[in-house]
Amino acid sequence: MLRIEDVCKTFLPGTVHERRALAHLSLRVAAGDFVTIIGGNGAGKSTLFNLVAGVFYPDTGRVLLGGQDITYWPEHRRAHQIGRLMQDPMAGTAPGMTIEENITLAMLRGTRRVFGLSRRERERARTLLARLDMGLENRLHTRVGLLSGGERQAVSLVMSTVVPPRLLLLDEHTAALDPQAARKVLRITDAVVRGGETPITTLMITHNIATALEMGNRTLMLDEGEIVLDLDAPARQGLTVEALLALFAERRKKKFDVDRVLLS
Repeated sequence: MLRIEDVCKTFLPGTVHERRALAHLSLRVAAGDFVTIIGGNGAGKSTLFNLVAGVFYPDTGRVLLGGQDITYWPEHRRAHQIGRLMQDPMAGTAPGMTIEENITLAMLRGTRRVFGLSRRERERARTLLARLDMGLENRLHTRVGLLSGGERQAVSLVMSTVVPPRLLLLDEHTAALDPQAARKVLRITDAVVRGGETPITTLMITHNIATALEMGNRTLMLDEGEIVLDLDAPARQGLTVEALLALFAERRKKKFDVDRVLLS
């Protein structure tokens, strides 16, 4: 489904601020996989997402989606096939527009239509919102800017998947939420990703190691632009946070000491 082949990315090359963000990174993700990604600041997590989404291109290497080389596709062209949620609940939606208007824009993305939703599409939107169990299906005419952070991220998730993407990128999408809201959005995320006829192929960055080991079917750990650990479902089974950190230390010959991750 997704293939990343030997990609490298260096920012500000040839200057005193030169920083290698990705170092000969290769990755294969099968259709329907739900991969969680962890790592410290500067490990390359967001750089990897930006590269897949087309925010910038790699210095070397290739990115393929569904067997098609998209390495040099612009971001807007990839957006028809790749959904993405960001950390900030304020991103990804139009706060001055209603829930229904936001979802309408998402449904019409990639089409030539300029009109609103049909009755059937409106009912589908209500059904998707009802699955969130937040009562939003009864608030279609509420402006998104009046929603809480958790509600807004839930709407963003529906918008990203209302037309099922080939690939969904979740970039620490619960990081800005309080713990209770974060737990609810993660439950909703799991239901949305796995609840359709076909599971959505998903990559999720998280700063919470326990969450990374609980969700999805595979966990990657990045460090200095490289994949240090790639754990499938059997390898993760029964694995504790402490055991994972021990694996990291054994592999990298150093301790994992990023406070934001360890304190989550």
